[in-house]
Amino acid sequence: NSMGAYVVFCEALLNLVARELGDKALSSLAGRERLIAEMNIEVG
Repeated sequence: NSMGAYVVFCEALLNLVARELGDKALSSLAGRERLIAEMNIEVG
């Protein structure tokens, strides 16, 4: 469905931007991913 495609697109875009910004951004992104996992929220 289109919402699923949108979520995948946003995640990919966020990862590309984080890669361009460097290690600090990647660490921040990893922290957010851990928080989402700990909250047991299904995204996507």
